[in-house]
Amino acid sequence: EDAHKTLPVINRTRDQIYAVELAPYKAFIQSPDRLLNPGMIMSTDLLMPAIDPNMPAELSPIFMTDILRKQFGYDGVVLTDALYMQGITERFSMPEAGVLSLIAGNDMLLGPTGADQMIALLDALKAALKDGRLSKARIDEAATRILTLKMEFHLMPAMPPQE
Repeated sequence: EDAHKTLPVINRTRDQIYAVELAPYKAFIQSPDRLLNPGMIMSTDLLMPAIDPNMPAELSPIFMTDILRKQFGYDGVVLTDALYMQGITERFSMPEAGVLSLIAGNDMLLGPTGADQMIALLDALKAALKDGRLSKARIDEAATRILTLKMEFHLMPAMPPQE
């Protein structure tokens, strides 16, 4: 199924998901060859009930934090897939999906296609910070990962310019 049009469901057992869908992630993340370690990972819109029966993978703390970060040991940047795809918008507004994706463990959000959508997303993030669903520490963690990646790839200086 196409996540642009609906939420695909992977009806495999937990062991099958680890052996097939998650195996490449684990192999690259845990590879001793640093050149194989991913600088970024894109999550996606799939429902895998054997692991999380309620949330698509990219909005699931079970997938994004428990498995990707804790079990596999990934501490790099994670980017969402497009939060405007129907697999997500069937159940969540884009602003709410943005909040849920940051809570789940994503660092960068892909989705807003104009100023109005960006403002709505930013307003939702501010509201989630204000009501306590999203913490400043989580935002700082995401920003730190993004800045670290930029410095690793020389997209910004590791030290500010000296006068």
